Amino acid sequence: SDFLTPASEGINFLSIHASKGLEAKCVILVGVEEGLLPLKIFPDTSEEEEKRLTYVAITRAKDKFFFSSVIERKVFNFTLK
Repeated sequence: SDFLTPASEGINFLSIHASKGLEAKCVILVGVEEGLLPLKIFPDTSEEEEKRLTYVAITRAKDKFFFSSVIERKVFNFTLK
């Protein structure tokens, strides 16, 4: 299912696009790197929309928020540094 079940315990993985309107005690945002978040590697991506979605993802945390990044990542044929 693509929907969270609040009565169930466990970890839910979802995209920042699916996080709108949902909250969690702890949010971990993975892949916080320039070019990936906000997404800039595709020419038809709206940077303003990506920034808004990033803000939405960050504000979903009730108690704790963590993020992770790497020094270099390969996405398709792009190398992000």
